[in-house]
Amino acid sequence: MKTTILNKVTAAAVAATAMLSLTAPANAATVKFGTDGLMFNTDTEVEFTFLRSKGAGISSLGIYNSNKSLVKTLFTEKNRADALTYAGGVATEWLGTAANLVGAAKIKYTFLAGQVYSLGLTGTLWGQAMTSVFSTSSWNGNKQQAVFGSIGGEEFKNYTAQALTQTNVGLGADPGKSPLAISFEDMKYGDQDFNDFAVQAEVVPEPITMTGMALGAGAMAIARRRNRKTA
Repeated sequence: MKTTILNKVTAAAVAATAMLSLTAPANAATVKFGTDGLMFNTDTEVEFTFLRSKGAGISSLGIYNSNKSLVKTLFTEKNRADALTYAGGVATEWLGTAANLVGAAKIKYTFLAGQVYSLGLTGTLWGQAMTSVFSTSSWNGNKQQAVFGSIGGEEFKNYTAQALTQTNVGLGADPGKSPLAISFEDMKYGDQDFNDFAVQAEVVPEPITMTGMALGAGAMAIARRRNRKTA
């Protein structure tokens, strides 16, 4: 009798898990997430993680709407670099980590369905304002200032602006499939290594999907314990 009841409970839990999976909204589809803009087809929460910065500039990264208005500041640096690397200057490439941020190293933002956004990097260099650069190339006079799927490096110096586009280097990817690195070249006429400010973007899983997974795992655990007792 107890076995029959347990089997019914387990079956009900598994059925509920399946129903949750079927009725939960599908993961937000990324319409585009690259140098032509950032857009989703449903309201989508994305978590951004600061990775590092390199260079003597003091920068701030934000999210901008299609009117080029700032809607969310993500990360802002305190100084040119970490205290331990500041004195090294050029020798340490002015490395900045999360310790050099004004706030947290992880920030979430909800992108509204159907709206086009861009990441924008502003800053100062030796007390002078730098020209703002954006992840959307058309906002930079069709010049690519960010790469997607990379934290930049010396290899990008081998590409001209035209070659970057022709070879689809770092033009875009899907943060809903796996964490996606995004890295900036902070000056329009810089050294083009695209490693001046690097972050990671990842779509936050929907709560109802996580609940269904937890319920299913619980049901299977109960079944395993019962099987061990009756074996």
